[in-house]
Formats: sequence, C-alpha cells, structure tokens
Amino acid sequence: MKKRSKIKEGTCIYCGVVGFLTDDHVPPKNLFPKPRLGLLTVPSCERCNGSSKLDDEYFRLAITSVVDGMAFPIAVDAIRKLDTPEKDRFKRSMLRDYDRENGDLQLDRPRLHGVIERVIRGLFWHHQRRFLPIQADIRIWFTSFDEAPMDDMGLEGQLEALRRQHLHQIGRGVFTYQYMFGSDEAVFSAWYLRFYEKNEVFGIIFPPPI
Repeated sequence: MKKRSKIKEGTCIYCGVVGFLTDDHVPPKNLFPKPRLGLLTVPSCERCNGSSKLDDEYFRLAITSVVDGMAFPIAVDAIRKLDTPEKDRFKRSMLRDYDRENGDLQLDRPRLHGVIERVIRGLFWHHQRRFLPIQADIRIWFTSFDEAPMDDMGLEGQLEALRRQHLHQIGRGVFTYQYMFGSDEAVFSAWYLRFYEKNEVFGIIFPPPI
C-alpha cells in the first residue's frame, strides 16, 4: 500500500494532537475523477487520516446515488465498483440499511454529518490558518435530504446571505462552497457546500461553550 507523504511536525486540525502529519484531502479525494488537480489538503495526523476511509466511501455512495451520471460519470463508477469482490463486505454493510418495503436506502445521517464536519473543519483551517477548537459546536443540515435549517434559529436568512458570497469551486462542479465569518477572529461562521451541483449542505459553527 502506498505510504502517505509526511509533512513537518505540527498540530492535527481534527484532533489537536501534536506530531508528524500527513496531507488529508478536503473534501475526500474519492469524490473527484482523475486527474485530481487543484485539490485542497490540510495537515492531519495519520490516525485521523486513515480512520476516515470507510466513511468517505459511504459518503460518496450516498451522495452519488442521486447524481446525473451523464454529467458526472464518476457517480456511475462509484456504483459499478460495488460489484467487485473486494467491495462485498462494504456492500453488505450498506444493504443492512436498505428498506425493502419502501425501496429506499436509509441513510446513516450521523455518519454523513461526520464527513461534512471534517470538511468544514478543513475549510476553516484553509481559510483561517488556525485550529478550530474540538469543542466548537458544528451544526449541519443536508438541504437535499430534507434537513432544513430550523426556523426558530433564524438560519434561513443566513442561508440566503451565504448564497450571495464569493463562489469557490474545486473539480469543475464536483464541489463548490461559499462561506462567511462573523468577524476576522471569530469562530462563528456559516458554510454552504454543494457536491455534484445537486447535494446541498448548510453548516454553521458556534463557539465552544464558556
């Protein structure tokens, strides 16, 4: 197995451990077709980097299930690869969540949210070059999976404001995002992510409790 290249010693942006670091892709590189040019990487310890592999694969299959295969052939490839022998165990684990009565795949929402939290932490570091405290409260809504921001939190206005911010794009439409901060030094920030021009995610970071 190919070893990850190590970079200088420092702080893992996910867990805060100080030690030798590797480059972790944000968002996961398996979402992008080859050649994978211009991807973002962030400093991660080997434990955090390696432990996310299966969750990244689950995330890719979940969001590509509703993607236009003509526009993004990688979505078709993700499904096709499930037929390979090495994917049998992973495929069985996904099918355990299949609702035979309704014909729907019951998504593991906490697992999907975990991947998005990593992405948001990575983007926070990329733009701020500072560690987001582990205790920070990151709340996530998949608007494409009927997870609408709660009206009583006044987040609908935040979402509309986000859509007016500068658009960042990686991978020719595979991933786009917009963000805004409360102030230059604030942890509070809002994030609007889109995968394959269809899957929309809204995230907001609240400061750690005092």
